[in-house]
Amino acid sequence: MTGDRITLTADELVLGAEIGKGRRLRALERRAADQFPTPPDLAWARDVRGALAELAFAKLLGVYFMPGSRLDRASGDVAGYQVRSTCDVENGELILRPPDAETRIYVLMVGADREWRRAGWMSGKEGKDRSRFWSVVPFPAFHVPQQALHPWPPPAAPQRRTPEEDFLDLT
Repeated sequence: MTGDRITLTADELVLGAEIGKGRRLRALERRAADQFPTPPDLAWARDVRGALAELAFAKLLGVYFMPGSRLDRASGDVAGYQVRSTCDVENGELILRPPDAETRIYVLMVGADREWRRAGWMSGKEGKDRSRFWSVVPFPAFHVPQQALHPWPPPAAPQRRTPEEDFLDLT
Protein backbone atom coordinates (compact mmCIF):
# COMPACT_ATOMS: atom_id res chain seq x y z
CA MET A 1 0.00 0.00 0.00
CA THR A 2 1.46 3.35 -1.05
CA GLY A 3 -0.38 6.64 -0.49
CA ASP A 4 -3.81 6.38 -2.03
CA ARG A 5 -3.16 2.97 -3.62
CA ILE A 6 -4.23 -0.35 -2.18
CA THR A 7 -3.91 -3.98 -3.18
CA LEU A 8 -6.63 -6.42 -2.17
CA THR A 9 -5.72 -9.95 -1.14
CA ALA A 10 -7.18 -13.03 -2.80
CA ASP A 11 -9.49 -13.51 0.21
CA GLU A 12 -10.67 -9.90 -0.07
CA LEU A 13 -11.43 -10.46 -3.76
CA VAL A 14 -13.59 -13.44 -2.84
CA LEU A 15 -15.36 -11.39 -0.15
CA GLY A 16 -16.03 -8.51 -2.57
CA ALA A 17 -17.32 -10.88 -5.23
CA GLU A 18 -19.68 -12.52 -2.71
CA ILE A 19 -20.98 -9.14 -1.54
CA GLY A 20 -21.57 -7.99 -5.12
CA LYS A 21 -23.23 -11.28 -6.00
CA GLY A 22 -25.48 -10.97 -2.97
CA ARG A 23 -26.53 -7.47 -3.97
CA ARG A 24 -27.43 -8.60 -7.48
CA LEU A 25 -29.39 -11.60 -6.17
CA ARG A 26 -31.36 -9.44 -3.70
CA ALA A 27 -32.22 -7.03 -6.51
CA LEU A 28 -33.41 -9.94 -8.65
CA GLU A 29 -35.48 -11.34 -5.75
CA ARG A 30 -37.16 -7.98 -5.26
CA ARG A 31 -37.61 -7.71 -9.00
CA ALA A 32 -36.18 -4.27 -8.49
CA ALA A 33 -35.83 -2.19 -11.60
CA ASP A 34 -32.19 -1.27 -12.14
CA GLN A 35 -31.66 2.35 -11.27
CA PHE A 36 -29.38 2.53 -14.31
CA PRO A 37 -30.55 -0.18 -16.72
CA THR A 38 -27.68 -2.18 -18.16
CA PRO A 39 -27.35 -5.58 -19.82
CA PRO A 40 -27.51 -8.38 -17.23
CA ASP A 41 -23.83 -9.34 -17.51
CA LEU A 42 -22.75 -5.74 -16.95
CA ALA A 43 -25.13 -5.38 -13.98
CA TRP A 44 -23.40 -8.29 -12.24
CA ALA A 45 -19.97 -6.80 -13.00
CA ARG A 46 -21.08 -3.36 -11.76
CA ASP A 47 -22.27 -4.79 -8.44
CA VAL A 48 -19.07 -6.79 -7.89
CA ARG A 49 -16.83 -3.87 -8.90
CA GLY A 50 -18.75 -1.55 -6.57
CA ALA A 51 -18.33 -3.93 -3.64
CA LEU A 52 -14.60 -4.32 -4.37
CA ALA A 53 -14.19 -0.54 -4.51
CA GLU A 54 -15.94 -0.14 -1.14
CA LEU A 55 -13.78 -2.88 0.35
CA ALA A 56 -10.61 -1.23 -1.00
CA PHE A 57 -11.68 2.17 0.35
CA ALA A 58 -12.41 0.71 3.79
CA LYS A 59 -8.97 -0.92 3.78
CA LEU A 60 -7.36 2.43 2.88
CA LEU A 61 -9.15 4.07 5.79
CA GLY A 62 -8.28 1.24 8.15
CA VAL A 63 -11.94 0.66 9.05
CA TYR A 64 -13.91 -2.55 9.19
CA PHE A 65 -16.05 -3.00 6.08
CA MET A 66 -19.61 -3.75 7.15
CA PRO A 67 -21.72 -3.85 4.00
CA GLY A 68 -25.40 -3.29 4.64
CA SER A 69 -28.04 -5.75 3.58
CA ARG A 70 -29.75 -3.07 1.55
CA LEU A 71 -28.87 0.11 -0.27
CA ASP A 72 -28.57 2.91 2.29
CA ARG A 73 -27.79 6.26 0.75
CA ALA A 74 -28.44 8.05 4.04
CA SER A 75 -25.55 6.51 5.98
CA GLY A 76 -23.01 6.10 3.20
CA ASP A 77 -21.20 3.07 1.87
CA VAL A 78 -18.10 3.17 4.08
CA ALA A 79 -17.57 5.26 7.23
CA GLY A 80 -20.20 7.76 6.09
CA TYR A 81 -18.72 8.28 2.61
CA GLN A 82 -20.43 7.44 -0.67
CA VAL A 83 -18.07 5.34 -2.80
CA ARG A 84 -18.21 5.37 -6.60
CA SER A 85 -15.96 3.36 -8.88
CA THR A 86 -14.63 3.11 -12.40
CA CYS A 87 -12.23 0.73 -14.10
CA ASP A 88 -11.19 3.42 -16.61
CA VAL A 89 -7.91 4.37 -14.94
CA GLU A 90 -7.08 7.35 -17.17
CA ASN A 91 -10.45 8.87 -18.06
CA GLY A 92 -12.92 7.49 -15.53
CA GLU A 93 -15.06 10.11 -13.85
CA LEU A 94 -16.98 10.54 -10.63
CA ILE A 95 -20.62 10.17 -11.69
CA LEU A 96 -23.31 11.95 -9.68
CA ARG A 97 -26.99 11.42 -10.47
CA PRO A 98 -29.62 14.13 -10.02
CA PRO A 99 -31.14 12.43 -6.92
CA ASP A 100 -27.75 12.06 -5.16
CA ALA A 101 -27.61 14.06 -1.92
CA GLU A 102 -25.75 17.34 -2.13
CA THR A 103 -24.70 17.06 1.53
CA ARG A 104 -22.76 13.81 1.05
CA ILE A 105 -19.07 13.37 0.26
CA TYR A 106 -18.44 11.16 -2.78
CA VAL A 107 -15.16 9.31 -3.22
CA LEU A 108 -13.96 7.93 -6.56
CA MET A 109 -12.10 4.63 -6.46
CA VAL A 110 -10.34 3.68 -9.69
CA GLY A 111 -9.22 0.17 -10.49
CA ALA A 112 -10.25 -3.42 -10.94
CA ASP A 113 -9.59 -6.76 -9.33
CA ARG A 114 -6.76 -6.37 -6.80
CA GLU A 115 -5.35 -2.94 -7.63
CA TRP A 116 -7.26 0.20 -6.56
CA ARG A 117 -6.51 3.89 -6.23
CA ARG A 118 -8.42 6.62 -4.42
CA ALA A 119 -8.65 9.33 -7.10
CA GLY A 120 -10.14 11.99 -4.83
CA TRP A 121 -13.39 13.29 -3.42
CA MET A 122 -16.03 15.94 -3.96
CA SER A 123 -19.19 17.03 -2.19
CA GLY A 124 -22.47 16.40 -3.95
CA LYS A 125 -23.22 20.11 -4.03
CA GLU A 126 -19.91 21.01 -5.67
CA GLY A 127 -20.04 18.08 -8.07
CA LYS A 128 -23.50 19.01 -9.32
CA ASP A 129 -22.25 22.07 -11.14
CA ARG A 130 -24.45 22.66 -14.23
CA SER A 131 -21.36 22.77 -16.46
CA ARG A 132 -20.78 19.09 -15.65
CA PHE A 133 -24.30 17.93 -16.49
CA TRP A 134 -24.70 15.62 -19.48
CA SER A 135 -28.32 15.38 -20.52
CA VAL A 136 -27.74 13.79 -23.94
CA VAL A 137 -26.78 10.39 -22.57
CA PRO A 138 -29.42 7.78 -21.72
CA PHE A 139 -28.81 8.40 -18.02
CA PRO A 140 -28.53 12.12 -17.24
CA ALA A 141 -25.73 12.70 -14.76
CA PHE A 142 -23.01 15.04 -13.60
CA HIS A 143 -19.54 13.93 -14.75
CA VAL A 144 -16.59 15.09 -12.64
CA PRO A 145 -13.16 14.38 -14.17
CA GLN A 146 -10.48 12.95 -11.88
CA GLN A 147 -8.40 16.12 -12.29
CA ALA A 148 -11.21 18.17 -10.70
CA LEU A 149 -11.44 16.01 -7.58
CA HIS A 150 -9.97 17.16 -4.28
CA PRO A 151 -7.01 15.35 -2.72
CA TRP A 152 -7.58 13.35 0.44
CA PRO A 153 -8.66 14.08 3.16
CA PRO A 154 -11.83 16.16 3.06
CA PRO A 155 -11.99 19.01 5.58
CA ALA A 156 -14.46 17.13 7.80
CA ALA A 157 -15.36 13.47 7.74
CA PRO A 158 -19.04 12.62 7.71
CA GLN A 159 -20.60 11.27 10.86
CA ARG A 160 -19.79 7.59 11.14
CA ARG A 161 -22.25 4.92 12.14
CA THR A 162 -21.31 2.51 14.86
CA PRO A 163 -20.99 -1.23 14.15
CA GLU A 164 -24.02 -1.67 16.43
CA GLU A 165 -26.11 0.60 14.18
CA ASP A 166 -24.98 -1.36 11.12
CA PHE A 167 -25.83 -4.63 12.86
CA LEU A 168 -29.31 -3.39 13.76
CA ASP A 169 -29.90 -2.58 10.09
CA LEU A 170 -29.27 -6.24 9.27
CA THR A 171 -31.96 -7.47 11.66
